[in-house]
Amino acid sequence: MLYLSALLIPNWNITVGNTTRYSIIVNWQSLTPVINKMVLQYIVQIRSKDGSDVLNAMLANGSATYVNMAGLSPYTEYPVNVVGVASDGQPYKSSNVTALTEEGGILLLLAF
Repeated sequence: MLYLSALLIPNWNITVGNTTRYSIIVNWQSLTPVINKMVLQYIVQIRSKDGSDVLNAMLANGSATYVNMAGLSPYTEYPVNVVGVASDGQPYKSSNVTALTEEGGILLLLAF
């Protein structure tokens, strides 16, 4: 319900980096100067490809600017967004960014 009532902040800078087969790091610009309100917490959401379900979510305190999201599947595309909750209780959400985890490797054992 929080996500549905959140106001969209389209220019909020959200990036994904340091991808592995099973994790990504989600980075964001502090929302406080954008909305001119103190942010109490952030909720980072990884959604299903069609965006209908939240597959993984993590809470971060209002001074955080990144989280490491683990437990993902290799070579999978995920929509990611961040919701910031201001001190007055109003939630604000970012636009979705797309994360792609790395491919799984194959270990070959050769006997000579």
